[in-house]
Amino acid sequence: MLDQATVQRLFTYDATTGILTWNTRARSEFPSDWSHKVWNKRFSGKPAGSPSGIGYLKVRILGATYLVHRVIWLLVHGEMPDAVDHINGDRADNRLVNLRAATTAENNRNAKRRDDNQSGHTGVAWDKWRDNWVAYISVEGVERKLGRFKSLADAVQVRKAAEQQFNFHSNHGRSA
Repeated sequence: MLDQATVQRLFTYDATTGILTWNTRARSEFPSDWSHKVWNKRFSGKPAGSPSGIGYLKVRILGATYLVHRVIWLLVHGEMPDAVDHINGDRADNRLVNLRAATTAENNRNAKRRDDNQSGHTGVAWDKWRDNWVAYISVEGVERKLGRFKSLADAVQVRKAAEQQFNFHSNHGRSA
């Protein structure tokens, strides 16, 4: 398991830019006399992490892959919470002001709108068999139906009220 002392030895973090950089490594950390020089020339002082394919940055540490924002949280706060949420929804924005410790449920309450959403509003769908709009919300893994509506505006209004009632983040349901 990764600990704060290890990440502090390996990285430097700039909280204002959100960039994690590799530190210089000592000769004693490498099996051969010259490999630390090669490693330091290639990585030392350079940003750590590469894109994950879904927007996060990932980094390989001691044979395991970690998400950079989780490594940053550990480096700064000394703990690894259930989830580290990007407040503004930008998965590559690792500035400390944009990160918050969260439970998985809290993190889900700050999710962007799904790509397959057709109504344009999270938690609102058209029921073609009943010819009306359905509003729903998932809270702690349980989906709750909020009602059926003739107008999209009514369904959206009820959904927004439920988001406030269950403390969803104001960014929840954004398009990007």
